[in-house]
Amino acid sequence: MLSEKQKIEIKLTAILLVGKVYKYGAEVNPETKPEDIVGIDCSELIEYCFGRAGIKIPDGAINQFNASEPIEREKLETGDLAFKRSKETKIINHSALVIDGKEIIEAEGFFRKIIQRPIEKFLTVSEKAKSEFAGFRRFRIDEKIA
Repeated sequence: MLSEKQKIEIKLTAILLVGKVYKYGAEVNPETKPEDIVGIDCSELIEYCFGRAGIKIPDGAINQFNASEPIEREKLETGDLAFKRSKETKIINHSALVIDGKEIIEAEGFFRKIIQRPIEKFLTVSEKAKSEFAGFRRFRIDEKIA
């Protein structure tokens, strides 16, 4: 389980990245200051925020999904994850970071930037969308997960 200090670090780091450019495949060292990041993608955003809190997690949305466990929406808190999968292939293709159990921060390809929005907006999928909601998940921090 995340400590309160780790949750605060993850949340503040993610908030500092809101408005930054989305860049698929970007790799960012956790030592890099948030203001120096030029671009970042969805799974790297999560890996970076956890890294700033001293926690190593896997890169890649599908790897993050596989390294975490399902969590009910009513139990969401900062540091939990929300996932989407391809409607066609059912493969996990997007991850977002839950903040305070009510909002998410994500590196969104459609908007081409890091955004913060209510969870409901993440869950709402239009018929034209190519992805669908795949669940909320949580890392077990007491075990090595990367």
